[in-house]
Amino acid sequence: SYHTVGIVASSPAVWNGKMYVGSGDGYIYAFDEKKMVPMSLSIIADKFDQVTKGEMVTFSGRLNTTQRFYVAAENITGTNEIDEWYYPGIPNANITISLASPDQNNVVLTAKTDRNGNFNISYNPNVAGTWNYNAQYEGQEFPGDSFSYNPAQSINSVIEIMAPATPTPTTAPVQGGFSYTYVAVLAIV
Repeated sequence: SYHTVGIVASSPAVWNGKMYVGSGDGYIYAFDEKKMVPMSLSIIADKFDQVTKGEMVTFSGRLNTTQRFYVAAENITGTNEIDEWYYPGIPNANITISLASPDQNNVVLTAKTDRNGNFNISYNPNVAGTWNYNAQYEGQEFPGDSFSYNPAQSINSVIEIMAPATPTPTTAPVQGGFSYTYVAVLAIV
């Protein structure tokens, strides 16, 4: 079922595989006959703090359905090998990772999920400060199938990039153009 803001006083119309319904809220709603599978997308950086400018950061995540599937399988002896509910990962999906640097320059990276729905990609941040990042999945339609994958977006996260430490120069006192180094040796017999 689906709720509109206004009442639906007319009969629906079906055209080109979709059902159209006019609502009292001023909108026309189109419903596809395909089942839309809800998705979940997560992303995390391998380093959270004390990341130095120029240091490689790897972003990892997973795309999976939020619809549970039950798997039961028996091995040769007849005992259950798998007997659980799980949320399957989506293989070969294109994931877009968006990074916003402190100077407001956006970086867009693309990764592909593996057979379990996992992905990772590395990036070398070149500006010190707070970086925002997230991941998006545009969804996917399967022509001829009875379902499609919904789009998904991860939560926004941040990572702090530190400027590299600059060594403090030291000067040794110079006398007459020569530098002297004193070494003390102590021997205990």
